[in-house]
Amino acid sequence: MNEKTLFRIRSRLRWQLIAAWAAILIVVAGGILFALAARVRSLLLETEVEKLRPAVRELTKLCSDYYMSPSEGKLKVGFAKIMKDFPDLSYLLFRDATDGVHWHAETEGANRLKNHAASIDPRVKPIVELEVDGDAYINIGGVTDTLPRLPVSAGFAKSLLQRKVRGFFWNKGGIALLAVAGGIIVGVLVCVWLTRPVVRLSLVAEKMSLGDMDVRLDLKCKGEIGRVYLSLERLRESVLYALRRLNGRERVPRPQAGPGKEPTMQGSAR
Repeated sequence: MNEKTLFRIRSRLRWQLIAAWAAILIVVAGGILFALAARVRSLLLETEVEKLRPAVRELTKLCSDYYMSPSEGKLKVGFAKIMKDFPDLSYLLFRDATDGVHWHAETEGANRLKNHAASIDPRVKPIVELEVDGDAYINIGGVTDTLPRLPVSAGFAKSLLQRKVRGFFWNKGGIALLAVAGGIIVGVLVCVWLTRPVVRLSLVAEKMSLGDMDVRLDLKCKGEIGRVYLSLERLRESVLYALRRLNGRERVPRPQAGPGKEPTMQGSAR
């Protein structure tokens, strides 16, 4: 076997091992990022909901006052004030004791949610995701302090949450992505370092299988790979001894490489 073929074998083995380790690292990193994205979305949703809770409290107070003293004009003014104080909101809703729906929305897309939002019982589902014609909203429900306890709702566009998730990953999450990328690079380098002796052992075994028993390996390592090398070296010397005796070329003593004794190492596998 010529040097060119051996070089191809060695390169193929090395890159196969590197590719396997890199694939494992990428799958693990992808799983971590997926879990991180889900957790970040959950945390940002909780943060946004808590930020808009005061709007729901103001809405419940406004609607309690309306129930005690009905005035459509005051209700509309109160709706407009809440929307101005909390610009992230997309709509406000109040269902009175006669099941009349009082609605205030800033966009046409939010207006299409009127019937869907009015059908939600906030005591059962305080936070609900609504979607109509491709427009998605997060509905935050509450009830008035009066008797009967009347349902109110405030909602914001789901796209707002998605923008905040993307902003997190582009800003704060960029450090995490760089750390993951650095971990993958370090993992590949460690993989190369770990697979190098395995590739060299494979090359020596390949040469021996083709009858080249003069090959020697300069390998200084401990552990399982070191023991495999010692076993391979003992096998090589035993085969050489047997071949020399069969050929009658020379009388040589049988090699005595004990379990704790390393055979002489000269040259290197190329």
